[in-house]
Amino acid sequence: MKNFQNVKRVVALAPVTGTATAGGVVDTLNADYATIELVLGTAVNTNAAPVVVKIQESDTNEATAFVDINTNTLQKSVALSTTSAQVAAFHVNLNGTRKRYLRMLATPGTHTTNSVVAMAAVANLQLDTSPVGTVGQANVVAIG
Repeated sequence: MKNFQNVKRVVALAPVTGTATAGGVVDTLNADYATIELVLGTAVNTNAAPVVVKIQESDTNEATAFVDINTNTLQKSVALSTTSAQVAAFHVNLNGTRKRYLRMLATPGTHTTNSVVAMAAVANLQLDTSPVGTVGQANVVAIG
């Protein structure tokens, strides 16, 4: 079994270009660990303030039930400046410490002129049980 065969990948934030808060919900059922990777484009106005990201959790998928996880306690890979394109990663240990649903909210910074930034995110969930072969794996090609 290869390690990446027991990783489930889901869209955490569909590609969007905008100035408002955007985000998506990830169901972490049967996962031990999650890495949410946020891909940021360069802001139209390179003087724009950084993108602010928060990770939230909830026992249900109800929008009003989510509460913030202190991002100072999460492992983060980079600052979220938009002066150049980059990837920011947030690593979350799910082993009995987190609720079932995670939500990442990304808010582009604002400036006196256009601060539009393109964003997208994917969540990689490390499953606690590995699939047999490639059952349950979508769009997989095995070369071996």
